[in-house]
Amino acid sequence: MESAPWTVIAAISVAVVLLCILARFFFRLLKHLLFAVIIGVIAAFIWVQMQPSAPVNLSIGKRAYSSVNGEFVGTVVAASEDPKMGAVWIIQQPGGYKVKYPKSFLQLRDQ
Repeated sequence: MESAPWTVIAAISVAVVLLCILARFFFRLLKHLLFAVIIGVIAAFIWVQMQPSAPVNLSIGKRAYSSVNGEFVGTVVAASEDPKMGAVWIIQQPGGYKVKYPKSFLQLRDQ
C-alpha cells in the first residue's frame, strides 16, 4: 500500500521541527559547557600560579673540592640529610657515579 504524499511531507515536517528544537537545546547546552570549561581553565591557571614554587638550591651544579687537600671530587647534583653523616652533598664523580659526602668535608666553587 502506498502512503499518501501528504503523510510523507507531514513526517518530514515533524522531523525538521523536532531537529530544530533539539538543535536549539543542544546549542544552549554546548554554550554553557564551553563557558564552564573556559572558567575552569582560568581558575586552574590562577590556582597553579598562586602555589609557591620549591626553593632552588644555588649550590647544585657547582664543583666540589676536598677541604683536606683541595682535590676535585665532582659536581654537586643534590643536597640531602643522612642519619649517620648529617647534612650531605650528593656528588657526581667524573666517572658518573653518585656519592654522598658530608658538607663539612667539601668546598664548593663555581665552574
